Amino acid sequence: MRILIGFLFVSCMSQNPVFINKIISDFETNSCFIVFRVQTSEYIGEVFVPNEGLYYYYQKTKGFSKEEYKSFVKKQIFRSGPLIVSDTLNLNNWDFKKILNIESVLVNAKKGEAYFINKYFDNKKVLKDGITDDEKAAIIQKLFEWGIPSKIDDETGYLILSR
Repeated sequence: MRILIGFLFVSCMSQNPVFINKIISDFETNSCFIVFRVQTSEYIGEVFVPNEGLYYYYQKTKGFSKEEYKSFVKKQIFRSGPLIVSDTLNLNNWDFKKILNIESVLVNAKKGEAYFINKYFDNKKVLKDGITDDEKAAIIQKLFEWGIPSKIDDETGYLILSR
């Protein structure tokens, strides 16, 4: 079975090589999130995964070294082409999380980046309490679209901005 994985590209993000290099060079346990489009037999839509999780996927399925992975992903991002994998992709086995369209997050995003960050993050760049997992996924997607790296903090387990 062939499965297409295409990266989510937004014009401002695809023109930001500093952001892309930061994301794809982060191989820590709780690395920055990368957002892309996936199509499997069970799901078509956007997902997010820590960069080290996507690297691990390609290391296990394609044998990529870190440098091969970075080169491959960078080429895919800048040419906006789909990534094609030939094995069955079980999103849960690879820690890929689905992103749903959450109306409140979309509405707040339309109010601008500064408003959005103030709405969802405290002054220490930590996600405020009371945010559902679905909202968190939509927030991660919007941050990625804007070229703002985010990840899970090693010590607290909270979503943080990684600027």
